[in-house]
Amino acid sequence: MLPYGSGTILDASLKNAQAFCSRIILVVGHRGAELAACYENRPDILIVHNPDYELGLGSSIRCALAASDADYLFISHGDLPCIPREVYQQLWLARGEFALFPSFEGGGGPPGLAAKIPRKGAGCRAGTGFGAPLVAATSPSHHTGRESCHPL
Repeated sequence: MLPYGSGTILDASLKNAQAFCSRIILVVGHRGAELAACYENRPDILIVHNPDYELGLGSSIRCALAASDADYLFISHGDLPCIPREVYQQLWLARGEFALFPSFEGGGGPPGLAAKIPRKGAGCRAGTGFGAPLVAATSPSHHTGRESCHPL
């Protein structure tokens, strides 16, 4: 895990997501046991192992979807430590039935916000993948005023 500020890049990515979200799903694959050991005592983080991480980001997204009961999920990489709370907030305000990704000068990228589409029997191993790890979030918590997020 690469150092960044007073912790690691993943620590900063999680902290930024938690500025808007109250729950994180951390999907781990490569070096998963090492990452799980770092975060297993955090009650606000659910650790999910992706046995098919070599298939890419798509397989990690499926794991997060299978682990979440939320209607919406933010999706981001664990190595993006500079995403401000406002980006999550603007995506949340613009949510709908389609996935949203912010853009800058014609390029788009994480975090994204997707509506969860329930699929009977869908789980971690369904289908094929396409990328690497990420972050996801759910609908707002009525008790905290924050969304329940899930990093992957």
